[in-house]
Amino acid sequence: MENINEELAKEIEKTALAHGFSSCGIIPLSAMDGYAAKFYERMEKVPESVPFYQRFEGLTKIKERYPWAKSLIICVSSFAKYKFPKELQGKYAKGFLLSRNNHHESKDYQGKKAFEAWLSQKGMHWEGGDGSGFGQVGGLRYAAVTAGLGIIRHNNFFYDENGSCTELDGYVIDAECTLYHHKTFTPCSDRCGLCRKNCPTHALSDANTMNPLLCASFCTTFANGMTIPGITEEMLGTRVMGCDTCQDVCPYNRRKKWDEGEDYPGLEEMVPTLDPAHLAEASDEEIREKVICWTDDHMTPDQTAFIRQNARRALRQSLCKDAADLSVK
Repeated sequence: MENINEELAKEIEKTALAHGFSSCGIIPLSAMDGYAAKFYERMEKVPESVPFYQRFEGLTKIKERYPWAKSLIICVSSFAKYKFPKELQGKYAKGFLLSRNNHHESKDYQGKKAFEAWLSQKGMHWEGGDGSGFGQVGGLRYAAVTAGLGIIRHNNFFYDENGSCTELDGYVIDAECTLYHHKTFTPCSDRCGLCRKNCPTHALSDANTMNPLLCASFCTTFANGMTIPGITEEMLGTRVMGCDTCQDVCPYNRRKKWDEGEDYPGLEEMVPTLDPAHLAEASDEEIREKVICWTDDHMTPDQTAFIRQNARRALRQSLCKDAADLSVK
């Protein structure tokens, strides 16, 4: 595909990399036209998921939401450089606690804001920078794959050279330019299926097919204590917020050793506060002031009781696991 305004595209990429993003691609807004079909296909495969996905339907209407926009910048950043405290493993999703959005004084977050300031200084009209949820400009995983930055694997996560240890940020701009990459990634083997076999709640029913309402990550965050038929305490186990099982068992993530790497700013000091035994008895005030800000917007200040509930269930399951281990010995 012929590039439009190659000089601007290269300048955007150079600036993104200089401000901490690990890769950057740019696609015309028309390249997002195929996202709607993928979005509705997910609902057709799992009809009970319709109420969940309908909340995100605006992501399919990128041209209607931004009629002035001409291109979409997709930026990837990696949290694989950080280590993750052993005490928190199996209890918290790593992507929640290692997100740059949790620590606004960090170099990573400040770099993101500096990149956005640069877009403004260049005189571009832009929107975006919300990495997840309703606020994002469109289907960011789809955009990243379209730009040639990575692949979506059978567990539905976006992978690049760092595995699925990534965060995505999308920006629509009023300038015409493109920057495609041509990286090669080995696709998932149909004989693998480790993500599906190990999914604790059986949310993954087939390759790239899941029921988000059964996902352990949903059950411990957005569900807010809602009783979900078929989901038991044993399935959720010691998870307090989020679930990484389908990513942890994936062969394309195994080279990452979580006891190695840089310290994420302030996370080690948070370990005692995030311990389920402490969290189970923590006050609303402490949870709102010290914990919610570490969840990358997956938890809200009105969920303090639910967070304590998750912590108490995690404690019960930990005791059950210890008792089972002793009986085996």
